[in-house]
Amino acid sequence: MVFLRRTNLPSDREKKLEELEAKIGVRIKDLELLHIATIHKSYTKANNLPSSMCNERLEFVGDAFISMVISKHLYFFLPNASEGELSSIKSDVVSRSVMYDIGDKLALQNYILSFPPITKYSDRGIKTIISNTVEAIVGAYLVSNGILEAEKMVLNLFRDIVERRIKEGSRDYKSKLQMLAVKLFGEYPEYNVKEVRGPDHAREYVVEVNIGGKGYGVGKGKSKKAAEQEAAKETLKSIDTESINSE
Repeated sequence: MVFLRRTNLPSDREKKLEELEAKIGVRIKDLELLHIATIHKSYTKANNLPSSMCNERLEFVGDAFISMVISKHLYFFLPNASEGELSSIKSDVVSRSVMYDIGDKLALQNYILSFPPITKYSDRGIKTIISNTVEAIVGAYLVSNGILEAEKMVLNLFRDIVERRIKEGSRDYKSKLQMLAVKLFGEYPEYNVKEVRGPDHAREYVVEVNIGGKGYGVGKGKSKKAAEQEAAKETLKSIDTESINSE
């Protein structure tokens, strides 16, 4: 694509954004939108800029668009998959951890404007900011370049992860367990926090799955959600073992 582009951005910032643009592999028509997509709300507050100058609105657009594109791709790529299977894989693909992996691969920390600088945030804070910025960048391309180009960009950014998830199957163990528990026991699994360890900055959660009054798998994780997934994974193994032993 060939087009003329003028911005009011400082030359050094424009150069940085063009560097990011090259990593993404698609030229954006409005470079100032890419600029906004990489501005965290902390930066606008610290510099008394309008709230519209941060990336939250573009993040809102990008989040919805990514979900739509991945859903459409899975629908056509997996014609025999059930709604539950499609939902489970999609949930994996559009998860925060995947957004972070993509952002980390693009080295987004080198392009994001925040206050204080992103390196001063906690690990969790950095991952959240980078994940949200990936969504905002997609939103910027959608608004600037239109649906078709933005869709191609999303599929290009997510291709490896989508193919791996399809090959491996979903890692959303909670969804798998819920479907299996309802099928086998007619009940939904419950997740009980058994213990919370460590200081505030290094929490570890211990969660146990309970189905029909019986305890099953126990999982540990740095967040309640991660511990629940691990507990669901262990429960699936336990139920599978029970099934084998009963045969």
